[in-house]
Amino acid sequence: MIYLNGSPACVVTGANGYVGAAITTHLRARHWNVIPWTRQRQSSSQGEVYRLGEDVDPDLLRGIRALVHCAYDFKPRKWDEISAVNVLGSENLFQAACEAGVQSVVLISSLSAFEGCRSLYGRAKLQIEGIAQSRSVRVIRSGVIYGERPGGVFGRLSEQVKNSRFVPRLCGGRQVQYLVHVEDLGNLILGCLNGQVPENAGPVSIAHEHGWELK
Repeated sequence: MIYLNGSPACVVTGANGYVGAAITTHLRARHWNVIPWTRQRQSSSQGEVYRLGEDVDPDLLRGIRALVHCAYDFKPRKWDEISAVNVLGSENLFQAACEAGVQSVVLISSLSAFEGCRSLYGRAKLQIEGIAQSRSVRVIRSGVIYGERPGGVFGRLSEQVKNSRFVPRLCGGRQVQYLVHVEDLGNLILGCLNGQVPENAGPVSIAHEHGWELK
């Protein structure tokens, strides 16, 4: 088991994205040794280059106690490409973690993943969830994530409102969004890593009970 100053090691994929970076900060503040896996080499010596869809060497995960899978590649547009990169890529990652003996693995999914969903993103996340649950990976379905420094989907919406002269409201802007603060998501992830969420719990959804219309 890899420890730094007595802290257990956790790999976070997509650690340079908004969610991955926020989770990395949250875990480090609670004495986890977080090893970032990102598309590009980071300035620090610690970390690995990781791209969804490529093979994963199990040796890179040996001695790691936990893995939080945040990475998702939005570049592919067609289903075959999405499946090859995101679905099969995630399956390769989970298989490597299993072979390496990683104790706790968490998938960050989305409330967009449900039976009958029409978006390709939701379909992909749903398939990844199925693979994850077959390998005892804990699945978290998150609402739209926000924090003191907006980023990701919420951040892009905020920037559009602040910087655009006109803001389009398709269908009157009645689409309902369910939000979750990044601190609450981080605490749930910690609960998963510490064994407070059973492996067989199924997807755990996290979002504020009050939905907000897009408008």
